[in-house]
Amino acid sequence: LPIAQAAERHGVSKSYLYRLSSQRVISTRRVGKAIQFDAGELNAHFDKTAKPSQAVVDAELKQRGVFPTLKGKCHV
Repeated sequence: LPIAQAAERHGVSKSYLYRLSSQRVISTRRVGKAIQFDAGELNAHFDKTAKPSQAVVDAELKQRGVFPTLKGKCHV
């Protein structure tokens, strides 16, 4: 993916993608003067760093028999 398309697809800035590339968190390749990203690797990176929503966390706790209270404490 070209950098503009990758930034738009994932809702991040180009500078953030450049930083990930320079820190070697994700790999890139040069085509002429343009930098391109592997779509699969970007998806994997953003899936790995995603945080679950509170609804997902609550559902997982309920499956394990732990019920959250209103004050954030859990009881079994």
